[in-house]
Amino acid sequence: MVWGCMTSMGVGFLCKIDNGLDSDLYRQILEDEMLGTLEYFQIDPDDAVFQHDNDPKHTALGTKKWLSDHQINVLTWPPQSPDLNPIEHLWSELKRRIHQLGRKISNITELWDKVQDVWNEIPQDVIDGLYNTMTQRISDVIKAKGGFTRW
Repeated sequence: MVWGCMTSMGVGFLCKIDNGLDSDLYRQILEDEMLGTLEYFQIDPDDAVFQHDNDPKHTALGTKKWLSDHQINVLTWPPQSPDLNPIEHLWSELKRRIHQLGRKISNITELWDKVQDVWNEIPQDVIDGLYNTMTQRISDVIKAKGGFTRW
């Protein structure tokens, strides 16, 4: 399992998750990877809007408190709607690019190395394309009242 984030300026930090994810580990990842990404790109957390879905780890009281304590603005997420998050399309892009390598990956270490390499090579125009669809994504989800959309 991998956690990753993106900003309008490019892909953020990745984190390999070896033994499952609970809300405590999720908060640690936010502390290290998400805040580290903001720092790397010199993004003021007050200027950022963080997106995650309604997974119980994301909505846990400890997670909500951590986000509040760190003054992280969180996009309100409709119930049962994964349609807004452009990172899902970024994961698909990552998988497509790994498959295009045309090389058999023989173990988890090699896979992790390739994931990191390919992730860091994702061009800015891919990120721009995903960000440029956000207004339409939000509009479509509102029209669908949180239901299915083409996204």
